[in-house]
Formats: sequence, C-alpha cells, structure tokens
Amino acid sequence: MNLKTKITKLHYNKNANGFLFKVLRFCSYFYGIASYLKNRLYDKKIIMPKKVNAFVISVGNFTTGGVGKTPVVAEIAKYYISKGEKPAIISRGYGGRLNNKIVHVISDGINLYYKADMAGDEPYWLGVNIDGCAVLTCSNRYKAAKYAIEELDCTKIILDDGFQHRKANLLL
Repeated sequence: MNLKTKITKLHYNKNANGFLFKVLRFCSYFYGIASYLKNRLYDKKIIMPKKVNAFVISVGNFTTGGVGKTPVVAEIAKYYISKGEKPAIISRGYGGRLNNKIVHVISDGINLYYKADMAGDEPYWLGVNIDGCAVLTCSNRYKAAKYAIEELDCTKIILDDGFQHRKANLLL
C-alpha cells in the first residue's frame, strides 16, 4: 500500500491511530497555525484577492473528493449556457499530467483538446459533457480566469473546488 493510500485511509478512519497518524497530527498543528495567520492577513486586507471582470461562482466545500461538486459545476454551467452566457470552468487539473503552472484550454466549448490522462478526469469529463462551456486548467486560477475572459470571451467563471485556496476566490 502506498503512502497516499495510507493517508487517505487515515483521513476517513474515525478511530485512526499509529505512528503515521501521530506524525500527521503533529504536522497539522503547524498547518493550522499557518492557515490561521494567512486568513488573518486576508481578513485585515493586508493580502487582497485578485479581481477579474466577470461574475465568479466558486463551488466547493470543506471536505475532500467524492461529494458531488463536479456535477454541480456542470449544472451551473448548463444553466448559464441556457441563458445565453458563455461560462468557463476553471480547475486545477488534479490527476492530469499537464504542467499546471500554465493555462491549458481543455475545451473551448466546441473542441476538446486533451484526453483524460493529460487533463485529469474531472476537466475531461466536463469538457466532453458540456457543449458551449470552456474548460481550463491551471494552478493559478486568476491567470486562467483572465485568459478565459480575454481570449475566449467568457462571461461567467465557475471555479471547481474553488474553496481550496482563499486567494483563488476571485471577486468582481
């Protein structure tokens, strides 16, 4: 069993114990302190979220995968398409092999440019299943949103798993 699988099992085990659990719990204290301090900097407006010139919808929650966020993202995109808008879905491309430091257009709403192994399962699924919606991947969601607005003429931005990183919560 690899380390990722062990950590995932610990994550979902309410009675977890053992050496790895103790190491992760110890590390979580530092992570918690760093998260608290970073959030305080945002709250005090010392660090500001970046803004794009489009309405932004952030879909996510406080748990990890498998809870249905991606189908919700798809339904939101379909709703805006039915209203005559051109939405773009921004994803980090988890599980894909593309360099996530640069913007990749998985689909421009008409054409699909990457397969699942390169784009990641969720961006690929979104690109295949939603006509009229651009799907982009990049770890810098601001950069991807700007690209979608300026290069693809998108009018709405939907962030898949948008609450993972506070700086990714773009404003109007």
